[in-house]
Amino acid sequence: MWDAIHKKTGDRLEAGLVWIEYEDPHKEEWYCCELHKQQVTPVIKHIRKQNGEEIIVLSHFRMIGEGHFCPGESDLHWNLKVELAKKIQEKEIKLPYNGYSFTNEKLENRLERTKGNRRADVLFEFDKYNSLYGKGIVIEIVVSEPRDSLIKKTIDWIKNKYSVTWIHPYTFPEGKIDIKYPFGLYRDTVKWCGQLNWNWKKYHERQGENIW
Repeated sequence: MWDAIHKKTGDRLEAGLVWIEYEDPHKEEWYCCELHKQQVTPVIKHIRKQNGEEIIVLSHFRMIGEGHFCPGESDLHWNLKVELAKKIQEKEIKLPYNGYSFTNEKLENRLERTKGNRRADVLFEFDKYNSLYGKGIVIEIVVSEPRDSLIKKTIDWIKNKYSVTWIHPYTFPEGKIDIKYPFGLYRDTVKWCGQLNWNWKKYHERQGENIW
């Protein structure tokens, strides 16, 4: 793992920085993420020999004991998902409209939710259908995924009556989260154009009109 959470402060630090921040990081307690809280320990950058060759091992955190339940993805991506879902669940981060309530589920059930052919990084479903936001809100954490892939995902979610927002690590929300693609505002564009932006040509082609 490339980063971990300091148990006492709750700060998430990269492995390379703990040797600067703390005199002896091994005397501190660290865990993998807010969801699983599996204990980890820092390993400083070093060189080891393998098959007669010197290999640089970068600073990282390793699990203490057996079993690591975080999925096979980057630490940054996974930890941002957990942190955001936890803060929304505990109402530290609020959504723009308070006229709905979410289904009563455990935090882990909000992560990696699959609906049809799509899997959401974070999904908060509503108890009742909402005309503006649909069945719920899908949150995609954008670390390295291409824009074209995000657009395809967003179109599919809107087709299935969900709202979507994208969160970048450098624009992580505080206090309030804005919904980038509310279902009610984009459903007609997606229906008639198959895109997120209105396309006059595609609209008329779908109606069977010869625009030329």
